[in-house]
Formats: sequence, C-alpha cells, structure tokens
Amino acid sequence: MLKELKTDDFCTLVKMEEKPVVLNFTAGWCQGCQQVTPIIESAAEEIKNVMFYDVDVDKDLEFAVQRYNVIGIPTLILFKNGIEVDRLTTLKLNEKTIRDFSTQ
Repeated sequence: MLKELKTDDFCTLVKMEEKPVVLNFTAGWCQGCQQVTPIIESAAEEIKNVMFYDVDVDKDLEFAVQRYNVIGIPTLILFKNGIEVDRLTTLKLNEKTIRDFSTQ
C-alpha cells in the first residue's frame, strides 16, 4: 500500500524531496483505480529511487482539481525537484509503463 499524501505535507514531501515523486490520484469508489493499484504498488516496491504517494481525491478534491487540474482518475503525476514534469491518465497500465514513466 502506498503512503497517502495529505495536502498539508505537499511542500515537505514533494517540493523538498530530492528523489522524483509520483502522485497517484485515486478514489476508493473508482473501479479503474482499484484495478491499477496493485500494479502501481508493485512498481513502487521495485523502483526504490522514486517516491510514490496516493492522493485520495475524495479527501483532497480541491487540491486535485484546482491545483493540478486532475479531471480523470487514475492519474499519475511525476514531479522532479518539486516541479511537474509529466502526467499519465489511463487504465492501461503495466509495471513497464510505470517504470518508464517514473524514471524518465
């Protein structure tokens, strides 16, 4: 299970982190999210030089929508040095896709 990112921790955990960070925007009711979660968790265990966090859009809707314009889930956003460098919104995920996305 990925750690859940609270919006209060965003600056500390994402903007100040030296390693790349992937935020997984998700929701408990989202069937697509439930399908890809095991794949993301498996990739996160394998890729030690990238930090992975879940963001529950039900708890942090304003953060997801207003700050990061997340309009569909699951959405993965990759940050390097606190800056968004890429995003991926798809149900067609596999470990290779996540590895390639997060280590670019």
